[in-house]
Amino acid sequence: GDAHAVEPLIKALSDTRRVRFKAAQALGKIGDARAVEPLIKALGDAEFAFRPDAAEALERIGVPAIEPLCRALGDINNGQIVRPLAAEALAKIGDARAVEPLIKALGDVNNAAKALGRIGVPAVEPLCRTLGDINNGQIVRLQAIEALIEIGDARAIQSLARASGLRQLRPFQLPNEILHQRALLCGAETRGPCALAGRPCGILRHDRRRGDLHPARARAPGQAAHRWPTCRRARHSAD
Repeated sequence: GDAHAVEPLIKALSDTRRVRFKAAQALGKIGDARAVEPLIKALGDAEFAFRPDAAEALERIGVPAIEPLCRALGDINNGQIVRPLAAEALAKIGDARAVEPLIKALGDVNNAAKALGRIGVPAVEPLCRTLGDINNGQIVRLQAIEALIEIGDARAIQSLARASGLRQLRPFQLPNEILHQRALLCGAETRGPCALAGRPCGILRHDRRRGDLHPARARAPGQAAHRWPTCRRARHSAD
């Protein structure tokens, strides 16, 4: 049966490229926890082309891979390929246990914000705390903003307003204005390119018929991102 095939398949992870790919694919399909640590090790394999195969297998294994992936993500001795691969796998698994390790990786792992955005609602409150903590660096807070915008949860609105230096969100302040207020929320140079240039710019939806702004619907874990209007001012600034 499949259980008896696990050990031979793990050994096959050291074989030729084609055999290794097939072995990783089979281990992901079987989903046995015994394959997790060998596949975690394969994230740092000398053959770069094999690393995404290992990450995809871990994603398919799912829950048993969460804790080892979190450790791989948090290990600063892992390279700049291993940690992003771990972040991507955690995002695709979509478990809330990955949120805090991904929060810690903000500013250090380039796709941590995207991963948090993909996990969705469970990440909102930790991201709001991260954004509101002035002891966090500019890059960390900007990445928290990116993740919150990606999720689109109503609870993020006042966190973004406070980070903009606003006491509360006023109806006439469109999302573009919030993002550019007080040097893009975190003290960045206002006259330079917008740090979110070309990215979605709003967590509010403008109702033209009613003439007001209201919170957009939050995105559940694994749900496709909303198509927010892009920030025109950001695009002009970046040109």
